Amino acid sequence: MEKKLVALILIAVLVLGGVVLLPRELPYKFVVVNFGEFLIILAGFWVGLAAVKRFTFESAMGRSVFFISLGAFCWGVGNLIWMTYQLLIDPEMIPYPSLADLGYLAFIPLAAYGLYTLLKNIDFNFTPKALLKVTVLPLLVLVVCYFFFIRSKLASNDPLGIKLLNVAYPVGDVIFISFALVILSFAYGSFLFKPFAVISLGFLFQAAADFGFSYVISAGTYFTGHWVDVAWCLAFFCIGLGIQLLVEGQTKETGSSTKA
Repeated sequence: MEKKLVALILIAVLVLGGVVLLPRELPYKFVVVNFGEFLIILAGFWVGLAAVKRFTFESAMGRSVFFISLGAFCWGVGNLIWMTYQLLIDPEMIPYPSLADLGYLAFIPLAAYGLYTLLKNIDFNFTPKALLKVTVLPLLVLVVCYFFFIRSKLASNDPLGIKLLNVAYPVGDVIFISFALVILSFAYGSFLFKPFAVISLGFLFQAAADFGFSYVISAGTYFTGHWVDVAWCLAFFCIGLGIQLLVEGQTKETGSSTKA
């Protein structure tokens, strides 16, 4: 097994164990959660850079992996900024909005472009059925997310800055969910399906964590080590794992084609 993959798995197991098992009242649990998530992202970023080297940046696959990995790294930087607020000011502080949002928000366009480029690696014809998938799936996701999440945020009495953030994150999640569903529907049956499915699962975990965080923050029930933190850790673990599976699958396919 690749050293990078072993490192990713071990770090994820240790961090998730700490997030779930350590007492909620532990004074510095926020360091375990935030720095631990950053370590998962860092291990995934290492996997991603190796994959870019394998595919080359000139290829659509290489660019896709690069931008997804870079976006994840930006999210990790946001985590470090969040943790710094808690270390220097107040461990119970929930810094929202804050400078950490610069890292979190950067994840959205970078990862979205990476997913778009990932879709370009799938061979499909623009048949009426394909066009239906491309248009209907994102539209359904947008409608559901608007009525259940975005509409209430727009109607809130929060300051403009908070309101914009409250809308920006769900919009980003709409993009992630839409791309994930479209990619899965087109990749089904190909050798790319397994790695694409794992990467897509990571973005679905990301969306679930974002929506969950928005809800528990509004309800005032968020705490460090909440299930949303577990979902974020799982999100970046799946993205890193999926990229590694992508490299292995591409290598096997290339080897098979060469032998043939």
